[in-house]
Amino acid sequence: MPSILIVANMYPSEKLKSNGVFIRNAEIGLQKLGFDVDKVTLKRNGMLLPYRYTIFYLQVLSRLFTKSYDVIYAHYPSHVALPLLIVKLFRKLTIVTHVHGSDVVCEENVGSSFCFAKQLLSRQLLIRSRAVVVPSVYYKKIITSPPFNVVSSEVTVSASG
Repeated sequence: MPSILIVANMYPSEKLKSNGVFIRNAEIGLQKLGFDVDKVTLKRNGMLLPYRYTIFYLQVLSRLFTKSYDVIYAHYPSHVALPLLIVKLFRKLTIVTHVHGSDVVCEENVGSSFCFAKQLLSRQLLIRSRAVVVPSVYYKKIITSPPFNVVSSEVTVSASG
């Protein structure tokens, strides 16, 4: 049975039942298709955001250096790219990246240097991904154009994930 590791910066919890529910739905769909699914997700707890991301990144690195998966299914490339790109320097990874929107398009209230960094990380992961999933034709057009330049044939539009 093929194995998939879901890497996402959100996931539903008892307190936040709707937080990243679409990621849980993707997990359930993959399990129904017969995949062995594992996941590393960012925990929403009382810790400050930089500490939560540090723990999350260390968990991703640990899992990918100690286990082997057929596919890494990465949600929100700007938020999960760093540990995946580090591991990809040392191990062969098959990555499918799921773009959700705000991870590749900058909001108006975000500074230009932060936006540039976010797009740079996203681009590096997207061009190293075997496939990319986007929520609409609009986002397919965005990631197949500069600065991302993902090959159109590698992009799948799936509104439901």
